[in-house]
Amino acid sequence: MKFKTHNDKKINTNRTSLAGKIEATFEQLLTAFGTPLGQSPDNKVDVEWHVEVAGHESPFTIYNWKDGVAYLGKDGQNPADILVWHIGANQSGKFLGPEVIQTILDEK
Repeated sequence: MKFKTHNDKKINTNRTSLAGKIEATFEQLLTAFGTPLGQSPDNKVDVEWHVEVAGHESPFTIYNWKDGVAYLGKDGQNPADILVWHIGANQSGKFLGPEVIQTILDEK
């Protein structure tokens, strides 16, 4: 599956929201999608990837949500230890987001 990430170009992720979750290691995500974006200004997200997949209208986001050190401090998980990740998409990609991201990971 062909895709680009925020490391390749600016991807507009406005109007994306939770579409589902996947299980993956930080290392798997790093290998597949490259260096993540950093912490969100509101501290709810420690790391995030923006992904644009050929043939899909919706951009996708991969992120942790309120379970990391940015939000929970010393009680939060280090991103390297997180195993469940949120997948965001806009309305056109809501039901495909997790499946598309999992397919890319399986191909790596």
